Formats: sequence, C-alpha cells, structure tokens
Amino acid sequence: MDRTRFFEELLAGDQHRGGIRCLEVFSLAPRYFSELQREVSRYRACNPASVVSDEAHVTNWVSSSGQVRQYSLLNDSGRSDDFSSDHNLSCRHKWFFDEPHYPVLGQFINDWPDLVNFRITTLGPGAALSPHEECLLFRTQSGGVGARLRFHLPIDTNPSAEVHLDGDVYHLREGMVYLFNQGCVHSARNLGPDTRVHLVWDSLLTTDLLEWLLYTRPSSRLMVHQVGAPTVLRKENPGAYRRLAPVVPTSEAHQLDVCQRQ
Repeated sequence: MDRTRFFEELLAGDQHRGGIRCLEVFSLAPRYFSELQREVSRYRACNPASVVSDEAHVTNWVSSSGQVRQYSLLNDSGRSDDFSSDHNLSCRHKWFFDEPHYPVLGQFINDWPDLVNFRITTLGPGAALSPHEECLLFRTQSGGVGARLRFHLPIDTNPSAEVHLDGDVYHLREGMVYLFNQGCVHSARNLGPDTRVHLVWDSLLTTDLLEWLLYTRPSSRLMVHQVGAPTVLRKENPGAYRRLAPVVPTSEAHQLDVCQRQ
C-alpha cells in the first residue's frame, strides 16, 4: 500500500465509508512476546491502576460496565494511575519511569515512533466499553491537518473477547499489533472467564511512523511486518453511540499530511 492509498483508506474508515477499520500490522517474535507478557503481568501486580468508571477519568465518557482498569505508562509523573496527559496530543515531557525494572516493556515503548500515550488496559470478565466514536484528525500547531493513530497489542485474551468497529466484530489475537481506527464507532466486551489485557497506544502520524507502517525503513528486528485485515466474525449493528465532536471538518480531511512532533 502506498502513501496516497493509505491516507484514502484511513479517511474512508474515519468517515464510515469502509476503508481501514482494523489492520494487522506486525507480529512479535514468540520469545520476545513471552517476555513482554511476563513483564506486563508483573507491572500490573506491582502498580496501581486508574478505574475507568470513576467520574473524573478521561475515558469515563464511553460508559464502561464491569471492571475496566487502565495503567498509564507514559507521562511526566511516573504514576501509573496518572492519565492526565494521555490525550493532550503531545509527545514531549513523557517518559516510562520504570524502564530499568521492565526492560522489555521499555524497549517496546522506546522503539515505537512518536508516542502520545501508552497504556495497559484490562477488561474483567463480563466488562465492556459502550459504542463510541473519537477523533482521528486534529489541527496541528502550524494549522494543518494531522492524525493520531491507535494501536492494540493483545497480551492476554480469550476467544470471547471482542472489539466492534462500524458493525464489524473482531477477535484480536495475542502477539499481533493492530492498527485500530478509533474514528469508527467502536466498542469492546469481554464475555470470557478471564481478564482481557491489551497494550493500547496512540502515535502521531509522522514521517517516521508512516515509513514504519509502509515498510520503507526497517522496524524492530523483534517485530515482523504482516499487513492484512483480520477476520470479521460477524456483522452487528452498533446501535446508539457517544461521539466526540470532530475538530477538523470533513471538508478539510483531504488536507491530511504527516505532522511534526508536538
């Protein structure tokens, strides 16, 4: 896929016209993924989480049900329950303070281009996030149109954990990095008996990220490019949903371009 088509497909998904809803983009080497699983499990055991259902939580607006927890790994405080800068669209003054204790997790975070946030999110048995729609596009500091891309990496999951994007229902597989178009109406639910654990992060659509995704420069030797659409399990009407008001009107979406770090 070349740059022009990638932008077109990304915008089509954002505007509910098909396009990119969810893509498998990387698979992790098995040993590397196993080490990452162990560190994520240990991190969760040793650090506090924020509770998405709390009224003050930045994600509370999506109306979660059941036990939904978040650990924010990239910020300026070093606290895993500090979500205050998760969505400020800035890459600056954010660090993973615990990297010395979690070197594999730290390596993964440091390797990834132009991160805005990096989170561990968990859905307990029976937990869910209600249908909602977010903003893919934003106004850059120079007045142009940029995009924030979201990625998921399932760490621990089960066959009954599902995500929904514009009516398509998917099961995301462990050890696979997915490009997840949050401009689609999306939701998640875990109908299985075990907690679903995902790494979730947002990156600015910069030249570095675009080259990583379109293969014009090598990615980490521990990840393999593997682009393809995951299997749609079934179609399901998302019903009523909540929506963040778009910052960039549809009439200007064609101006999308790579942006500089903010």
